[in-house]
Amino acid sequence: MLSLGVLLVICLLASLTPLLPLQAPDHTQTELQYSEPLFNPLWISTQQLDWQLVSRSPRITKSLRDELAKLKSKYSSTTPDTAAAKELRYEIRRKAAEIHDTVQAPYRKLGFPTLGSLSRWMVRTRYSLFGGYALNSICGRDLFGRDLVARLCWGARISLLVGLVATIVSLVIGVTYGAIAGYCGGWIDDVLMRVVDVLYSVPFVFVVIFLLTILGEESIADELAFWGINRITVFYFVVGAIYWLTMSRVVRGQVISLKHELYVEAARSLGAGQLRILFWHLLPNLLSVVLVYLTLTIPKVMLFEAFLSFLGLGVEPPDVSWGLLANEGIKVITPVKVYWWLVLFPSIALGTTLLALNFLGDGVRDALDPQLKDA
Repeated sequence: MLSLGVLLVICLLASLTPLLPLQAPDHTQTELQYSEPLFNPLWISTQQLDWQLVSRSPRITKSLRDELAKLKSKYSSTTPDTAAAKELRYEIRRKAAEIHDTVQAPYRKLGFPTLGSLSRWMVRTRYSLFGGYALNSICGRDLFGRDLVARLCWGARISLLVGLVATIVSLVIGVTYGAIAGYCGGWIDDVLMRVVDVLYSVPFVFVVIFLLTILGEESIADELAFWGINRITVFYFVVGAIYWLTMSRVVRGQVISLKHELYVEAARSLGAGQLRILFWHLLPNLLSVVLVYLTLTIPKVMLFEAFLSFLGLGVEPPDVSWGLLANEGIKVITPVKVYWWLVLFPSIALGTTLLALNFLGDGVRDALDPQLKDA
């Protein structure tokens, strides 16, 4: 229960971060470089939100969206792979970037990262409630004078989202792949499992570097940008796409042990199709196993994201994650002076979350496995 409570608090703080009276995570104050944690005064005055710029943005973006709609309509009537089509695609991307910059301008001016519509509303609400007042740097500041508390809270949003999205991707791929392999059996099972064995032999880091390099190639990146897919979204799905291997093996073994049960034979005798038996009768009986492995996969994915960001291969500025903060912290461990707060607080945040997730996974496993519960 304690681990569940800790996770709920962390998730609540992460989801409500734009509402909290914190300093902007990317607001630089070089005169406060490497300031130590301060508790007095507890509240400080910061820059106020430019409400006039916020009120002008909808009117400007409406005009820009009308122009974008005309460009897309013109592009749809143009022959693909022609010089005119390529020029229109470039204009569409440029116009979309202009709309994005116009919407984000009032918030970037204060030092906020790219915000969605809900987060922008929460930031406006926060400034309506607290004005320009924010919590002091109780966890210190970094090289550029940015508040570490704000960066920890905003970093939690990306780290937790990476863990959740990547785990869901691995869940969908792994469960489907393993269920088909276990249910079909024979040569299909052999071929699918040999593919898994081959992928297991390749280090995950190399796979991620390879995929990110391919997807970051100029023409492919332009195509993804045309459809509104940015680098961080690609990163989410790439990490999830390499963490499905163990899930597929676990599900395959469970399906093999269950596919000859009486309820499966009864469904088959009543005329149920193969897909109906697999997804309607077998997979629901694997829910407990999948749920346990799911709770154990999330911390592994988060740790892998932190490792990649630590190496500079994951989340990139101006976005921030706990792995990126750990990377920044390790750079200040020098023989001259150690800015301990830049190492301690990100480590505590990441370590506490990973421990809570692992304890929760163990608790779920014990609760759903009668043999372990009675042991």
